[in-house]
Amino acid sequence: MQRQIFTKTGMLAFATVLTLCSPLTSTFVVSAGAAQPCSKAAALQGPSDDRRTSEEIRRRIAADDTVSPLARQVVVTTTEGVVTLRGPVGSAEERLVLASLAESAPGVRRVDDRLEVRP
Repeated sequence: MQRQIFTKTGMLAFATVLTLCSPLTSTFVVSAGAAQPCSKAAALQGPSDDRRTSEEIRRRIAADDTVSPLARQVVVTTTEGVVTLRGPVGSAEERLVLASLAESAPGVRRVDDRLEVRP
């Protein structure tokens, strides 16, 4: 959202208000002075944000008691908010659990499920 601001010289200026993306707030993020829809906000994250996202997903997988030892070895990578899951899992249900754990992590725009079910 933009607000009108009058400067000391009486000139009209605009300021863009930063609002974080969440279900409870508005849908814009500021980048380079312009408001962008939240769908583009994740693209603004850098390599360190992607690294933190991957680490958080790995922690969630390790903490889930329903995940098999095989699935705990899944490779998790994140690039610009897109998470890729690679590796073997024990069942189709486990595949869904891992995808769900990844989707619910902060900073995730989308999950690329490249998991292989190995009974």
